[in-house]
Amino acid sequence: MEIKIREPNLSDLDDILEMLRNLCIDQLGKDDFYKGSLEFNFHENCIKDSIINEKCGLFVSEYNEKVQGFIEVRIDGNNFKFEHNDYAYIVNLYVKPESRNNKGIYSSKLYKAAENWAVSKEKNFIIADAFAHNKKMFRIAKIFGFSKYKTLMVREI
Repeated sequence: MEIKIREPNLSDLDDILEMLRNLCIDQLGKDDFYKGSLEFNFHENCIKDSIINEKCGLFVSEYNEKVQGFIEVRIDGNNFKFEHNDYAYIVNLYVKPESRNNKGIYSSKLYKAAENWAVSKEKNFIIADAFAHNKKMFRIAKIFGFSKYKTLMVREI
C-alpha cells in the first residue's frame, strides 16, 4: 500500500480532532509556561471551518485507508511573526507516533502538500514556529530547508 496525501472530508473529522488533541497535550504538556488544563475538547467546527476556508489548506496522510497525520496551513494577515504579507503559515503538523519511524515520509509528504498549496495561492514564503522543546520539529524544518528567522524570548514575572 502507498501513503496517500489528500484533502480531508467530513468523515475524517474525528481522526483529525483526536490528533489535534494529542498534539496539544504533547506540546503544552512540555511547556514550562503553560498553566492551563490539558483537557482539550475541540468542537468539530474548528476543523470544518478549516476544510471550507479558502485561506486554509488542510491535508491528511493516509495508509491502508487510515488517517496517519495531518497538516494545516493558513494565509493570515501580516503580523509580527514575519515582516512580509507574502506568506503561508503552518499552524499544525502531526503524525501519529506509530507512523513516525518511517524516515520522515509522512511529514515530508504532508509538508510538500502544504508548500504546493502555498505556491498555488501565489505565496513566496512558508513559515512555521515551534516550542523550544520540540527538537523533532527543528530537525524536520532543517530538512525542509527552513532558515531560523526570529527567537521569542519569555520571562515569567
